[in-house]
Amino acid sequence: MACIISDGTFQLSGSYLERLVHRAIDKQSLNALSCFQAGQLFARLSGERHEILHLTMKLLKRACKLDASSSTFRAELGHQQRLLGSYDPAIIEYQHAIRLDETNIAAVYGMIHCQILKKDIENAAQQVEFLSLVQDSNH
Repeated sequence: MACIISDGTFQLSGSYLERLVHRAIDKQSLNALSCFQAGQLFARLSGERHEILHLTMKLLKRACKLDASSSTFRAELGHQQRLLGSYDPAIIEYQHAIRLDETNIAAVYGMIHCQILKKDIENAAQQVEFLSLVQDSNH
């Protein structure tokens, strides 16, 4: 792990991180929470390198398969899709997360962010307006 954090050459730390992700895929295949945590951690350390994000998404997809009721897992999968620039798949994951738990604010914000990045300002504005209405009704 120190190699990832302190190494001046990202090539070495990137390949080391890739080996760690492969090892986590092999070792954590039956534990949803461990798959989620490893996938999230390694994605944050990836520097948005696509080859690593594709691997971390394998961990997240496995977590989602093992625990289909987790809105948090789905929102993280959407987040990583967004990091890859795959906005439509990210929006689908965020919507799935919201269906599982409509109070998952990270999923709502993630969906709005993707809509803005896609220049779908009208839908993003509607989501922001809906959030404002929900917030106003709670106070």
